[in-house]
Amino acid sequence: MLRSLCIQNFITIESQTITFESGFNVITGETGAGKSLVLKALQFVFGSKLPTTVLKKKDSPLQVICTFTINEAINQFLDDIGFLLNTNEPLIIRRQLTPDGKTRCFINDQPSTSTTLKDLSTHLFSLQNQFDQILSPAAQLAIIDRAGNHAAEIIDLEKSYQEWKSAVQNFEHAKLANEKRQQEREFIEQAYAELSILAAIEDEENQLLEQRQKAKNQGQNYEILNEILTLLNPEEGNQLWYKLSKKLAKLQSQEEIHPLSQSLEKLIDAHQSFTDQLTEQTYASSQDMNLDADQIEQRLHTLRAASRKYNCSCNELPAKQAFYAEQAQLLQGGEKDLKNHEQRVQETKQNYLKISENLAKKRQEIAHQLCQSVSKELPDLMLDKLKLKVSSTPLTESQWSSSGTEKIQLMVQANIDTPFTPLDQAASGGERSRLFLAFEKVTSHLKQCPTLFFDEIDKGVGGAVAHAIGLCLQTIGTHHQVIAISHAPQVAALADHHILIEKHHYEDKTISYALSGLSPEIKLAEISRMLSGKTITLETKAAAQSLISQTQ
Repeated sequence: MLRSLCIQNFITIESQTITFESGFNVITGETGAGKSLVLKALQFVFGSKLPTTVLKKKDSPLQVICTFTINEAINQFLDDIGFLLNTNEPLIIRRQLTPDGKTRCFINDQPSTSTTLKDLSTHLFSLQNQFDQILSPAAQLAIIDRAGNHAAEIIDLEKSYQEWKSAVQNFEHAKLANEKRQQEREFIEQAYAELSILAAIEDEENQLLEQRQKAKNQGQNYEILNEILTLLNPEEGNQLWYKLSKKLAKLQSQEEIHPLSQSLEKLIDAHQSFTDQLTEQTYASSQDMNLDADQIEQRLHTLRAASRKYNCSCNELPAKQAFYAEQAQLLQGGEKDLKNHEQRVQETKQNYLKISENLAKKRQEIAHQLCQSVSKELPDLMLDKLKLKVSSTPLTESQWSSSGTEKIQLMVQANIDTPFTPLDQAASGGERSRLFLAFEKVTSHLKQCPTLFFDEIDKGVGGAVAHAIGLCLQTIGTHHQVIAISHAPQVAALADHHILIEKHHYEDKTISYALSGLSPEIKLAEISRMLSGKTITLETKAAAQSLISQTQ
């Protein structure tokens, strides 16, 4: 609840502290006295912008200080945003506008921001002159849900909606991925088949390089052996060993065998045996060497060609094979996976629709009750010809949201021969303000904001209608602190606490003052002025006294 409002250096206000009470507070005063400055100061302290031209003294800052008593819910909100208040400690909000156009904000002397103050204002203060916003379908739905205690249902609805939207998103992602895989099907299948045939193994390139080096070494050995064989078997005639064989034959043909013939025979046989082995191994080595080298070079060429084709190293080819194997598997399971996602979409959608339908029925019932309650207040506000009804319109699927699948709102018919229109589009400003007030009277106990500010809601009405408006404000004041700027004496007379704004002109300046807690004499004089203007007669005073007496 707003306890006090201190305004310094603001247009016609030098320094003024206004105190407020619980219940119905009314602010009155002559036109131009400065009543609107109270509202502008409140809006400024909660984040609205003001030009430096509003500074009364151009070299001093404008400062507005609000003091509130708060409940546990607001205390918790403050705690959540980093402002810890002691038990029973008042909330003091201070905002300044310096001559150079800069603003500074404080919550209990702790620096804050305009954004934080705007967020905080929704928990403390509500300006009730924006009828279209207050009577909007969204605002009506919030009231309906609070009246029906739909908190649990709303949580379920929001959860089911998010599950459905998440399932739709997952389905779309799976669909795109599957379409992309299908577009690449031929390449994936070809790549998988080619890499499967290639069957590259880990570190195969290095192994082949080692084998190629080994084959190179074998080639060098072959050349050496071949050179030895050439030396042992020269191509020219009269070879040494042939000649030795001939000589041995002659020795053996003699009647008496020479003692060395046996040794020579062994030498010749050993040479022949070694030569045969060398010839055989040299030939085999040449065949193996040629075969291994060709295979190694061909394998290396194949591996490196594949690595270029698939943009990877030779050592990464096994991983590529595994990747395309997985992609090929996904091609086979993609359609099944897509159907599973599609089924999930339908399941979550049906769950969302079921919860939304059940909540819509409950909302319609509460809306009908609300419609009936508001209708009962209309005759007192001279709106007995006005009719209300509940409208429930199914939304298209693209309009579905976490609030549901139907648009539920109250409709109003101003005259019997005119169509029903949305509540926030009531024909005239006067009708709209009175309709709004009836709505507020019925629903004020459901609102969480402790202070409601009404700016000239009685504008353009008088007599019995103004009295009815005053009674509505008085009733709302039993649930909330009500602050109303009024021009109607019938409204002012019903207030629990009266604040008078006066403007005085001096030789060098004009100053606005606020008087709180008016004495009976001053209140009588103000009500009399509101009735007749500057000329106050005995009859006017009597009428004013009659208005005041009716409220006591």
